[in-house]
Order: sequence, then structure tokens, then C-alpha cells
Amino acid sequence: MAFPAIAPTGQANLAASIVSANVAIPLTGTPTQVLVTNLGPLVAFVLLGASNAVSVTPDVGTPVLPYSTQVLTIGSNTYLAAVTQGNSTVLRITAGT
Repeated sequence: MAFPAIAPTGQANLAASIVSANVAIPLTGTPTQVLVTNLGPLVAFVLLGASNAVSVTPDVGTPVLPYSTQVLTIGSNTYLAAVTQGNSTVLRITAGT
């Protein structure tokens, strides 16, 4: 699957586990999309939100399969939350235009 070309403007990492955690999306350069890359062996479920109160469950999150990348449009969101169904995995969030 081909991903849209983006000009990266910032990166962040997020350790996802069975408890929802979130990270601020790097907003330098006014990004419009994020590439969420799952660097680990578990499915991660992600959700964008407008505050650091955003949390996610597997039932409502968008799945990011192990060792794969998902593209999300940011809109007015400034945070990304993630959770797994067991153990932990690391997500790399690459913001860009």
C-alpha cells in the first residue's frame, strides 16, 4: 500500500500498553497528517483528540497492525492516544504536511 507523500515536520514516540496513554502531536510547521508506525509485535488501537484527556479502548480505536503504518488526518486534534490488548508496543508518530 502506498502512503501519501508528506514533508515531515516533527516526531514523537508513544509506549502503548493495556492502559490508554497519549502524546502531543508535534505541531511545528502546522502538520495536516500523521503517520503512525507500530514498531512492535502487538496491534495498537489509536484515537485522535483535542486535549491531553483523550483516551482510547480497543472497541473505539483505529487498529495499527504490528510493524505497519497508518495515515491519519489531524484536523483540529492535538493529541494521539493508544492502547493495546496486552503487554506493550512503541508507536512512532511522524507529523507532516
